[in-house]
Amino acid sequence: DYITARVVYYEIEPLLVSKLYLPTPEGSRLAPLLLPGLQPLLSEMRATVAPRWAQRLLESVLSTCSIAVAAVIELPDRRFFPMHAPMLDEDVGSLGEFFLSEAHGVLEEDVVRSSLRFLHALSAQACGPAVAIEARRRSEISRWI
Repeated sequence: DYITARVVYYEIEPLLVSKLYLPTPEGSRLAPLLLPGLQPLLSEMRATVAPRWAQRLLESVLSTCSIAVAAVIELPDRRFFPMHAPMLDEDVGSLGEFFLSEAHGVLEEDVVRSSLRFLHALSAQACGPAVAIEARRRSEISRWI
Protein backbone atom coordinates (compact mmCIF):
# COMPACT_ATOMS: atom_id res chain seq x y z
CA ASP A 1 0.00 0.00 0.00
CA TYR A 2 2.93 2.34 0.59
CA ILE A 3 4.02 2.03 -3.04
CA THR A 4 0.52 2.73 -4.29
CA ALA A 5 0.15 5.74 -2.00
CA ARG A 6 3.53 7.09 -3.07
CA VAL A 7 2.76 6.71 -6.76
CA VAL A 8 -0.73 8.16 -6.69
CA TYR A 9 -0.75 10.66 -3.86
CA TYR A 10 2.80 11.97 -4.01
CA GLU A 11 3.75 11.60 -7.66
CA ILE A 12 0.57 12.37 -9.61
CA GLU A 13 -1.88 13.90 -7.12
CA PRO A 14 -0.51 17.45 -7.50
CA LEU A 15 -1.27 17.30 -11.23
CA LEU A 16 -4.75 15.98 -10.59
CA VAL A 17 -5.76 18.55 -8.02
CA SER A 18 -4.18 21.62 -9.58
CA LYS A 19 -4.73 20.95 -13.29
CA LEU A 20 -7.17 18.18 -14.19
CA TYR A 21 -10.26 19.68 -15.88
CA LEU A 22 -9.13 23.24 -15.13
CA PRO A 23 -9.82 25.94 -16.17
CA THR A 24 -12.47 24.03 -18.14
CA PRO A 25 -13.09 20.30 -18.57
CA GLU A 26 -11.88 20.54 -22.17
CA GLY A 27 -8.83 22.56 -21.12
CA SER A 28 -6.94 19.81 -19.31
CA ARG A 29 -7.88 16.24 -20.13
CA LEU A 30 -6.82 13.18 -18.20
CA ALA A 31 -4.71 11.32 -20.78
CA PRO A 32 -2.25 14.08 -21.77
CA LEU A 33 -1.95 15.31 -18.20
CA LEU A 34 -1.67 12.13 -16.18
CA LEU A 35 -0.57 9.24 -18.34
CA PRO A 36 2.90 10.49 -19.40
CA GLY A 37 3.90 10.83 -15.76
CA LEU A 38 2.35 7.54 -14.74
CA GLN A 39 3.95 5.47 -17.51
CA PRO A 40 7.54 5.49 -16.18
CA LEU A 41 6.30 4.73 -12.66
CA LEU A 42 4.40 1.66 -13.85
CA SER A 43 7.39 0.55 -15.91
CA GLU A 44 9.60 0.82 -12.85
CA MET A 45 7.13 -1.22 -10.82
CA ARG A 46 6.96 -3.98 -13.41
CA ALA A 47 10.77 -4.08 -13.58
CA THR A 48 11.38 -4.21 -9.84
CA VAL A 49 8.44 -6.16 -8.39
CA ALA A 50 8.32 -9.94 -8.43
CA PRO A 51 5.88 -11.11 -11.11
CA ARG A 52 3.59 -12.83 -8.61
CA TRP A 53 3.06 -9.49 -6.83
CA ALA A 54 2.76 -7.33 -9.94
CA GLN A 55 -0.92 -8.01 -10.57
CA ARG A 56 -1.97 -7.04 -7.07
CA LEU A 57 0.21 -3.92 -7.14
CA LEU A 58 -1.10 -2.76 -10.53
CA GLU A 59 -4.70 -3.39 -9.45
CA SER A 60 -4.05 -1.31 -6.36
CA VAL A 61 -2.56 1.56 -8.37
CA LEU A 62 -5.49 1.46 -10.81
CA SER A 63 -8.04 1.50 -7.98
CA THR A 64 -6.27 4.32 -6.18
CA CYS A 65 -5.97 6.35 -9.41
CA SER A 66 -9.68 5.85 -10.00
CA ILE A 67 -10.49 7.07 -6.49
CA ALA A 68 -8.21 10.09 -6.95
CA VAL A 69 -9.82 11.01 -10.29
CA ALA A 70 -13.26 10.59 -8.71
CA ALA A 71 -12.27 12.96 -5.91
CA VAL A 72 -11.18 15.55 -8.48
CA ILE A 73 -14.46 15.22 -10.39
CA GLU A 74 -16.30 15.93 -7.15
CA LEU A 75 -14.26 19.03 -6.25
CA PRO A 76 -16.44 22.15 -5.97
CA ASP A 77 -14.39 24.08 -8.53
CA ARG A 78 -15.02 21.47 -11.26
CA ARG A 79 -18.14 22.11 -13.34
CA PHE A 80 -19.53 19.60 -15.81
CA PHE A 81 -22.53 19.77 -18.11
CA PRO A 82 -24.27 17.16 -20.27
CA MET A 83 -22.05 18.08 -23.22
CA HIS A 84 -19.01 16.90 -21.18
CA ALA A 85 -20.33 13.36 -20.68
CA PRO A 86 -18.71 11.84 -23.79
CA MET A 87 -15.41 13.51 -22.95
CA LEU A 88 -15.39 12.20 -19.36
CA ASP A 89 -16.39 8.75 -20.55
CA GLU A 90 -13.53 8.83 -23.05
CA ASP A 91 -11.11 9.90 -20.32
CA VAL A 92 -12.13 7.01 -18.08
CA GLY A 93 -11.80 4.68 -21.06
CA SER A 94 -8.31 5.99 -21.81
CA LEU A 95 -7.28 5.31 -18.23
CA GLY A 96 -8.42 1.71 -18.60
CA GLU A 97 -6.72 1.28 -21.98
CA PHE A 98 -3.53 2.72 -20.53
CA PHE A 99 -3.46 0.24 -17.65
CA LEU A 100 -4.20 -2.66 -19.97
CA SER A 101 -1.36 -1.72 -22.31
CA GLU A 102 1.16 -0.84 -19.59
CA ALA A 103 0.41 -3.98 -17.57
CA HIS A 104 1.58 -6.13 -20.51
CA GLY A 105 -1.01 -8.82 -19.85
CA VAL A 106 -0.74 -8.78 -16.06
CA LEU A 107 -4.21 -7.23 -15.66
CA GLU A 108 -7.28 -8.82 -17.19
CA GLU A 109 -9.73 -6.64 -19.09
CA ASP A 110 -12.61 -7.63 -16.78
CA VAL A 111 -10.61 -6.52 -13.74
CA VAL A 112 -9.84 -3.15 -15.31
CA ARG A 113 -13.43 -2.64 -16.46
CA SER A 114 -14.72 -3.53 -13.00
CA SER A 115 -12.28 -1.14 -11.32
CA LEU A 116 -13.51 1.73 -13.51
CA ARG A 117 -17.25 1.04 -13.42
CA PHE A 118 -17.89 3.41 -10.49
CA LEU A 119 -15.84 6.13 -12.19
CA HIS A 120 -17.95 5.88 -15.35
CA ALA A 121 -21.10 6.22 -13.21
CA LEU A 122 -19.70 9.13 -11.21
CA SER A 123 -18.60 11.03 -14.30
CA ALA A 124 -22.06 10.60 -15.82
CA GLN A 125 -23.65 11.79 -12.58
CA ALA A 126 -21.37 14.85 -12.53
CA CYS A 127 -22.76 15.85 -15.92
CA GLY A 128 -26.37 15.89 -14.73
CA PRO A 129 -29.24 13.56 -13.83
CA ALA A 130 -30.34 12.83 -17.41
CA VAL A 131 -26.83 11.72 -18.34
CA ALA A 132 -26.59 9.53 -15.23
CA ILE A 133 -29.89 7.80 -16.05
CA GLU A 134 -28.77 7.08 -19.62
CA ALA A 135 -25.39 5.78 -18.40
CA ARG A 136 -27.10 3.47 -15.91
CA ARG A 137 -29.36 2.14 -18.68
CA ARG A 138 -26.35 1.49 -20.97
CA SER A 139 -24.53 -0.25 -18.11
CA GLU A 140 -27.47 -2.56 -17.48
CA ILE A 141 -27.73 -3.41 -21.17
CA SER A 142 -23.98 -4.08 -21.47
CA ARG A 143 -24.15 -6.59 -18.60
CA TRP A 144 -26.56 -8.69 -20.63
CA ILE A 145 -24.51 -8.59 -23.84
